[in-house]
Amino acid sequence: MGLEVYYPQDIRNALLAAEQASRTALLAAGGGEDNEFARGYREGYGAALVTMALAFGLMEPYVCSGDHQRKQMLVNERATLVTKLDGVDHA
Repeated sequence: MGLEVYYPQDIRNALLAAEQASRTALLAAGGGEDNEFARGYREGYGAALVTMALAFGLMEPYVCSGDHQRKQMLVNERATLVTKLDGVDHA
């Protein structure tokens, strides 16, 4: 069995592609409006992408408590991830 090696740039590209796919799917499903379903979908999908970025060491974890702080953490982490994926931090 061969050893597979992935570079951070490859992982970022895969996460960026997944982010774009989720945006396109949401728009195609009519979820472009700012409704409860669309917000839930974006937050859940964003949380999954952040989890993958954390698993590969592309982001540092946040420590927080309380529902509002957790929600704000997810928003901040997703914004950080999208910024990195868009080319600002391709080390």
